[in-house]
Amino acid sequence: MNTIDVTKISGGTKFDGYTVDHLIGSFKDDIEYLVKGKDNKNEDKDFTLYICKTPERWHGDFNAIKLVSKIALPKHFAQFVNSGEHNVYQYMVFKNYQNDLRDMYKGRVISTGEIKNVMQQLIKGLNHLDLAGIIHRDIQPKNLKIEHDGNFDNFILKIANFGSAVKYKTRIVDHHRVALQYRSIELLLCTETPKQASDRWSAGCVMAELLKGAPLFDASHQLEMIHKVFTFLGKPDKVWPEYNNLTMKSYICLDGYNYVEKPDFEKEIPLAPKVEVGILRKLLTYAPDNRDRFNEEERNYLLN
Repeated sequence: MNTIDVTKISGGTKFDGYTVDHLIGSFKDDIEYLVKGKDNKNEDKDFTLYICKTPERWHGDFNAIKLVSKIALPKHFAQFVNSGEHNVYQYMVFKNYQNDLRDMYKGRVISTGEIKNVMQQLIKGLNHLDLAGIIHRDIQPKNLKIEHDGNFDNFILKIANFGSAVKYKTRIVDHHRVALQYRSIELLLCTETPKQASDRWSAGCVMAELLKGAPLFDASHQLEMIHKVFTFLGKPDKVWPEYNNLTMKSYICLDGYNYVEKPDFEKEIPLAPKVEVGILRKLLTYAPDNRDRFNEEERNYLLN
């Protein structure tokens, strides 16, 4: 195979047994293409090709291919098909899914039952990642694929795009990996050792968006997003001791913020049922270790 510029693969190009159809998206370190090829039954299928544009990115505890193989891929994850290397660029191939979570609430009303189903499947997937010692680091609607049989009455949620995934307890410096609206407060404040609960904050942002119809926290840059979170959740220093050890602390003055005993999710999302509000309070709390401390009703909602 001739050397290909992985950032500019045109339609019709052959790539390791696949034919590139079109570009899906290009990001700082990764690029995605829709490709066509044969499945294990020799049938024509569409696949998603993820290529790491930064050669050193997928190595050691950041090796996405190795991490994906560790997951064993139960039903709540995109189906892994193949992996390889072209020149110095590593890539992964997954089954392609036509819909993602955005399709469930853009242009249609998503029901409370559908929201519950989404969250149950998402939390089960995150629990599996916890057991595998993996932090996904990019939980957001476009990376939550939806497999269905023609409508959304009976669907399976698939966690996809593991290009940002890291092994738990890995020291990181690329805090930008998670989309801003879903980035946990500790990543916004540049922690070097995120916990798996960072993904649960992202899940809380997803849930809030499903209930509200728009992102709960929306901003154009990192400092504005920190301001939005501090305004809503209040000063973090008394309820989250680790805050005082974070890199960004020295750049932020807390004098303009109040201590908030109980963030007003009811005002932000007035139609949210009580149990959903309770879950949001747990997922979107400062201390990562408290993001799974659900009461019995909340646990039944998420797991049963």
